[in-house]
Amino acid sequence: MLMYRDWNHFFNNTVKRKESHFKVEIAYNHLLNWACARGSLPNDYALKLLNVEEYCKANFLENNTVPDQIKHIFHKTNDEYTEWYDSLNQAFELLKNSDEGKKVNFIGQYTYEPLQKLNKVLKNFKKHNLHIVSYYQLLHKYVTYYVPYLKKNITRTTSELNDIKVKEVESTKKIKSLSTELKVKLNKYGLEVTNYPFKDEFQTVLFFDLQEKIVDESVKYMRETYENAVEILKELHEPLVTLLESFVRFQKMEEKYSVTESTKFLNHASKQGLEPFQNASNLHESIQSHNNSISTQTLQIHTATPILPKYSNITHNVNIGDEVIVIEEGVKLDPEVKSLLFDSFLGNNMCRKFLLSDLYELLIFVSLREDELKRASSMPSYNLLDNSDQPDHTLGISLRDYEQYKEKLNLVIELLSGPKTVNVQNLLKNQQKLSEKVYSEMSLWTQALIELTKQDSYQYQIKSLELNLKTLKSDLENVRKNVLNIKNKLEQETSSISKLQVHIFGEIDQI
Repeated sequence: MLMYRDWNHFFNNTVKRKESHFKVEIAYNHLLNWACARGSLPNDYALKLLNVEEYCKANFLENNTVPDQIKHIFHKTNDEYTEWYDSLNQAFELLKNSDEGKKVNFIGQYTYEPLQKLNKVLKNFKKHNLHIVSYYQLLHKYVTYYVPYLKKNITRTTSELNDIKVKEVESTKKIKSLSTELKVKLNKYGLEVTNYPFKDEFQTVLFFDLQEKIVDESVKYMRETYENAVEILKELHEPLVTLLESFVRFQKMEEKYSVTESTKFLNHASKQGLEPFQNASNLHESIQSHNNSISTQTLQIHTATPILPKYSNITHNVNIGDEVIVIEEGVKLDPEVKSLLFDSFLGNNMCRKFLLSDLYELLIFVSLREDELKRASSMPSYNLLDNSDQPDHTLGISLRDYEQYKEKLNLVIELLSGPKTVNVQNLLKNQQKLSEKVYSEMSLWTQALIELTKQDSYQYQIKSLELNLKTLKSDLENVRKNVLNIKNKLEQETSSISKLQVHIFGEIDQI
């Protein structure tokens, strides 16, 4: 028969073995409350752990008696805000195996002060089971703060990366579209887009090449415009003057109205429109004064003005008596071209205005006669045209002839003063306007260069974000491993303390 003590020992061991096979599942955020309820933790466990950690910081971080390798462990623990228990165990094992740590007194106590303090702290951890609190707090920090922070950053970085990739694709498409448009535009000037890569150093090259082409085309346009205008004026001069003279005679207005005087600029332009405007000095005193002014002005410029750059828009003042004339440096042109475009009768602003005055007067006359004939065709009884001695009838001029005269007059007026002609004249007279035109024409190239610069930025951002995303995912994976490791430690330590198989669950299983 077993004695009472043996039965008691047998009963206790049997109960403990059975109890150790009990499996308890606890939500991880209720674990400490459960441990407190079972008496495994003091109610003030948080304060006790805080006091222990403060003791560690005060005695191990800046203590000169603590070896550097041990300080490094504790500094890392403090900086990373992790739990202290494992670090204390690691430091204890290192010191215990050192030469100083192997020294003990006659009752087996460590004589090395840092080791004594470490042993004291570890005993305090074990005495109150604070190590499970330390594990829990670290696990809580990971689950509540660090993991959500990493996931949020991963989501944000992924979204930002996708946005940048979309922008890069759109930028690539835009560059392709701009290149196609630019190719068409440059081909119009006889230039090849492949000769102007989208690099800063080619911006100036394209600028001057385009400027040269624009000047050449502008000169060609103005030359053709003036030549066409002269041809039309030659066609119109004789029949219109004859018609006008006939009406003046018919109306018996020879003494009041001089056809020769009213059409003198038309007459001169039809014969010498492309000749120097000075040839028309005898037609009007303003032209003579302008000619004298230009001569004096030129002399002043040559004697008082320094040589200016080829492409500039510099202005300077020239004193002519009491008058100050502001001269604007224009585009440098070949002397022959300049003579045709600006020094010819049609090229001179003043002469051209006088000519336009003649043309508008003729246009009014032709338009009135056209209206009269149209009314006559719709009203056969209209007595104005019943007289067979009308100049129209005498000269054999029909409504269709008047329509053609009007059409040609409008055409030559458009050639001499239309928006396109005025714009081209401004380009050739003013370097600033020419430069603005060049920049406008090369805007596609500039936009493509900007987009290419953006692409470089996008590619850099993509690489940076991909690296950042890779780091974040790696950190998250490491945290998951740490969480699993801490969870296992916490389950083991809690199971050891409670003599139960403890399994914790909750948010820790979703990370």
